[in-house]
Amino acid sequence: VAGAWSIAPLAAPLLALAGALAVACFVKAFGAVFLGPSRSAGAERAHESPPSMLVAMSALAFGCIAIGALPAFVMPVLDRVVNTWIPLRAAPVSLAELVPWHAVMAVNAALVALALIAALVLRMRAARRPAAQSITWDCGYSQPAPTMAYTASSFAQILVDLYRWLLRPRAESAVSKQLFAPPQSFHSAVPEPVMEGVLAPLWLDVRRALLPLRALQQGRVHRYLVYMLLTLCALLASLVPLEDMLVRFFGW
Repeated sequence: VAGAWSIAPLAAPLLALAGALAVACFVKAFGAVFLGPSRSAGAERAHESPPSMLVAMSALAFGCIAIGALPAFVMPVLDRVVNTWIPLRAAPVSLAELVPWHAVMAVNAALVALALIAALVLRMRAARRPAAQSITWDCGYSQPAPTMAYTASSFAQILVDLYRWLLRPRAESAVSKQLFAPPQSFHSAVPEPVMEGVLAPLWLDVRRALLPLRALQQGRVHRYLVYMLLTLCALLASLVPLEDMLVRFFGW
């Protein structure tokens, strides 16, 4: 318990950091998809889906909002799920007793009410005084092309530069200093350390080790039936030791 309380002060900044990175991720995705000129003819002809296709997403969104705003009503269901994994001899666990859900619900309700009031006020102000519209600064280009729009890398550049020591981004450019230079190019990428450094080499090793087993795949149904029979016999043979192990460790 003392160790848990010593780590508890780190939870708030870590949660705040995770939330900020999640917001930055969604801003990047939204900006790259919906902001700026259309990057293709198909994107220019894009339109909203019909209401019949939005019902499922609306139901899922409503469920997320309901669970986040009113978590106390979901606790009994979660208690039943959690208690199914607890041995019968142990006392049942109640999540409602571990977290002050009523206080969380009050804060959620206040935040939702403030957000709705702010949205209503801004909407009424916009209706009374429409915002002026004009073209943005085009950097001297009278006809900007889609390639001049912000990309996903542009939105993430600030965060990538901030964590450059950890992400180690790569950049490749072809820049010419000639008077009449040919088309220039610039490409940047952020490698994935876990995927490229751990998972991909591990998968290659596993695939290389399992190559001899391809001889078992003969394409003949009667051999596959023999495999299934042998697997069933092995499972039946290990059923009694497995039951003893469950009784010993979990009390089942």
